[in-house]
Amino acid sequence: MPPRPHSASTPRSLCGNSSVPFTVRAHDDRDLEIFVGLSKDPAALGHLCFCGMNSLNTSSSTQCPAPAWKLCQEKLFSNNPGEEHVSAILVYMGSESKFCLVECIFVCF
Repeated sequence: MPPRPHSASTPRSLCGNSSVPFTVRAHDDRDLEIFVGLSKDPAALGHLCFCGMNSLNTSSSTQCPAPAWKLCQEKLFSNNPGEEHVSAILVYMGSESKFCLVECIFVCF
């Protein structure tokens, strides 16, 4: 079976309202049938979140219900007290369901 194409979307293009749980970009993982991205909730900084593709209304309507999303329990950002989080991005690695988390940190001396 040939690999399924990958796509990435901004949350606004997935749904016309601001109820999507992702920062900046959500990745469409068609093998797992989910959208995956970094949580935009400040209390969940450093956690992945995901929702099923069928829970987002991708029609042209600007109104859609809030998606049913789940939060990964493991915090992925650095826990080193000498490092301060600056930003992060989730990068698709070009093969089925593989991503790389790139975190930019400030090292405190």
